[in-house]
Amino acid sequence: MIDGNGTPIWIADGLVHLGDLIINHTEIEKLLVENELSLLRPGPANTFEIEPDAVSAETLTVVGTGGTDDLFFHLDSNATRLFGLWNETHNVSHNFDPGKYDALRAILLGGNDSLLVDGRGSIPLFVEGGPDDDWIQVEIASDTTVLDLEGNNVIKTDSGADDVRTGPGNDKINAGDGQNVVQDAGGINWIRTGIHDDGIQHANANDFISASDGINKIWLNDDLQGWHNPNIQSDVNRDSNTTSLDALLIINRLAVVDFTGETGRYFFPGSADSLDMFYDANDDGYMSTLDCIFVLNVLAEEAANEEGEMSLVLAPVDIPRTQVVSNGNKTRATDEYFANWDDDVRLPLTTPEQDESALLDAWAQENLRRRLELESILSDTQQREEEDVGLELLTNGFRANW
Repeated sequence: MIDGNGTPIWIADGLVHLGDLIINHTEIEKLLVENELSLLRPGPANTFEIEPDAVSAETLTVVGTGGTDDLFFHLDSNATRLFGLWNETHNVSHNFDPGKYDALRAILLGGNDSLLVDGRGSIPLFVEGGPDDDWIQVEIASDTTVLDLEGNNVIKTDSGADDVRTGPGNDKINAGDGQNVVQDAGGINWIRTGIHDDGIQHANANDFISASDGINKIWLNDDLQGWHNPNIQSDVNRDSNTTSLDALLIINRLAVVDFTGETGRYFFPGSADSLDMFYDANDDGYMSTLDCIFVLNVLAEEAANEEGEMSLVLAPVDIPRTQVVSNGNKTRATDEYFANWDDDVRLPLTTPEQDESALLDAWAQENLRRRLELESILSDTQQREEEDVGLELLTNGFRANW
């Protein structure tokens, strides 16, 4: 056991530099280093172990104290420069040979610490936060791993492929571009990623997530999210209401994607973030005219309840919900959706006996019939005496896009 007593510590080339003391840790089976202050709480937060087999001589490791530390790495062609203020007392500047190390590692321990890494070049970076509130910012295009499971932390990385893991605190995470993985265990968090495909695992439905471009997969408590509003199914634009604008948004989006699939449905890959629209109103995993009809059915039902009249409904409002099977995968009973349609056309989505052309023909006929029926309903709605201005916009938008 070595007590650093709150002094600067770094590990490089098989040596532990602890103040004026230098130890060759490769000759020791296990080295336990404690870097707390007499006035601070003792405990594992300010202690770490060094096992020679687990520490590469090519990794430059810097260790904080149990107090407040400010650490700064600057990379350039001349040197890897370390500037640090340990425990708000010990001011240290040290230059390391450029290109000598294949990774940087920062162990922050306790206290409200800050770490900044900038400059030119790229090197893998590993950061282990402590039990308090940390500020971590990486401004080089490196693959960065951050493990900070306690405190309310602010973490920002650059365009590398990053792995950021935080705990139950209220964290702010900006993982930048690159193919990132973000895992958070709770709290109310702000999570942002960039233009590549990212994976985000979080535990609070109130988290704000902006995943930008890319095909992003977002899990909420191990449940992979889609493009469906789990709270109000027909609320596409997240305003906690169902209006004609929700149907119009689906129509406009269908015009943009232009039915890239021959089946007349558009498959939305990945998950919606906090800024995306919930286009999959009927929760079948696709966007199609069925989602627009679903919203219109809700509007018609609400109008009937208000006026005491019977309204024509295009399709059943109660959609079969997602069922979880024993292997954890999800299956959707999409074919049951059409069980109450009064038509001889049957949609063979799950019938393997039929060939592909028969399936596509059946879908095309069904899709055409629904378009015509929807246009007819919208036309009748427009002729009502107390016409809804929003439904007029819906009609015009629908006809313009079909």
